Amino acid sequence: MKKNWAKKICEQMTVEQKVGQLFMVSFFTWDLQELHLLRNKLREYFIGGVFHYTAHHQEMADFFSVLQAEAHVPLLVSSDFEMGAGWIIKEGVVFQRPMARGYFGTPDLEYTIAKIIAQQGRSAGANMSFSPVVDVNTNPLCPDVNTRAYSDNAEKVTELAAGFVRGMQDNNMLATLKHFPGNGETIMDQHIGPAIIDVSKRNMHAVFLKPYKELIKTCDPAAVMVAHLEVPSLCSEIHPKTKRTVPASVSKEIITDLLKKNMKFKGIVITDATNMGGINNLYSREEAAVKTIQAGSDMILDFYSDFERDYNAVLSAVLHNKISEERLNDAVMRVLTAKMKLNLHIDAGMPWDKNKREALFDKKEYEPLLQRISQKSITLLQNHEGIIPIKHDLTNKNVAVYSVFSPEKKVLQSQNSKVTPDVFTTELRNTGANVTEIDIVSDLSMDAITEIVHNAHTFDYIFLNFFIVPSFAIGTLMPNYNAMRLFFRGLLQENRNVIIHCFGDPYIVQHFASAPTIICCFDESEMSQKTALQAVLGKIPFSGKMPVNLPHIFSAGDGIETPEQ
Repeated sequence: MKKNWAKKICEQMTVEQKVGQLFMVSFFTWDLQELHLLRNKLREYFIGGVFHYTAHHQEMADFFSVLQAEAHVPLLVSSDFEMGAGWIIKEGVVFQRPMARGYFGTPDLEYTIAKIIAQQGRSAGANMSFSPVVDVNTNPLCPDVNTRAYSDNAEKVTELAAGFVRGMQDNNMLATLKHFPGNGETIMDQHIGPAIIDVSKRNMHAVFLKPYKELIKTCDPAAVMVAHLEVPSLCSEIHPKTKRTVPASVSKEIITDLLKKNMKFKGIVITDATNMGGINNLYSREEAAVKTIQAGSDMILDFYSDFERDYNAVLSAVLHNKISEERLNDAVMRVLTAKMKLNLHIDAGMPWDKNKREALFDKKEYEPLLQRISQKSITLLQNHEGIIPIKHDLTNKNVAVYSVFSPEKKVLQSQNSKVTPDVFTTELRNTGANVTEIDIVSDLSMDAITEIVHNAHTFDYIFLNFFIVPSFAIGTLMPNYNAMRLFFRGLLQENRNVIIHCFGDPYIVQHFASAPTIICCFDESEMSQKTALQAVLGKIPFSGKMPVNLPHIFSAGDGIETPEQ
């Protein structure tokens, strides 16, 4: 019946309607004007799906109830649930970043996490997630992946992602593997420009493609997102101006020949956002849209408000036989087949009943799981002075908290409201300590840094907290130069009771390896910050191990365990 439905719908569509199914249209507000615009796009262009950002679950449910009711063919409603439904749905659960689970995690744990994400997302009207990230983060300087990856070990990435894919798809949400053919070995950010993966063909297959090969064989993932990465070992087509290989997102060798034919992938291939510099620096919008479909992509993630330009370019290419009828029908059937897997032809993907939905958003229900993840992930790497755990009362002790952000705090909070760097300080004040809080920002003068260092001896303890997380179009994960200057000016000579917390990127430890006390949390969430302080104070033991290698100083599996008190 399902195949008959897809085939029947495809045969009934006009060429114009088929082209509409190739577009995943993005929107960024939830007001009536936006709803009106999307309804018009549905009616006129037969769009295949929508991609959305943050909202309350009731807003989403109301919005998508209207859209799905008016859609000629039910919509794919996609979200970026990498770190949980709460990354997008304001009442949802925010899980720790995948790298936090990269050592101790199990497929069963990932299944549980994905199940919660799927249920919360589906209840509000979403039916597709652009997760899991199956990149293998082999380059410590990679700005775009980092803690979004489970590990720098391909087998571990594959093992954990398998549990995630199953947990998501068993609960009626499509999972998307990304970023094909594998990010993690570049210092470039595809949001800014083409990111080059300059490794051998053998290494690509043994490491970066391994998760895709195994997961396609064993888990039947619904979608693969192809990235704007230049991979010379997999592609021979040369861009006429750059004289380098073309990005994977427009490479027939990589999408059609490797992914679809060689790896036998039967699901949807969707582009990463086509407004990224990795593709739009090389081609006009119209060229990029056409080339992605010609190369073998089935859907275009279109971030432009006037997506009609891209639609018209693809339609023109079809009408002028630059995109064959066979290629168009193949793409449309893949999209429709995915919708059938979700039973959208039966229930139209409608949000759940309000009472049933609200029952899923009781955050207290998920706190034990979040606590367990944080307790198992937080890793004590160095304790040279033996000050961990701090066993005495901090009441009236003088304690400093120096916080470092990348990007700057205001940028972090504008990009992602889930970043709450003040939690640690608040919890510390609750111990009765006299807390001095200073943000180490890039516009502090050298005199100010010198004064901070000069006063360091007046504190019983100094917490140097790094909130360094992957953020789009920043291009680096380096701490700002004033964080470096603290050490240049002699912070550790003034005070040896300096405790470094990495609430995010663990690789920055390589710049501060001489610090006596180093703790990696891999995550900046509220739960991670609270748990880190509990461990420092000896209320819970340290048991975490490193999920990645820190070249020359620490290896995967390193971590100091402390006894329960």
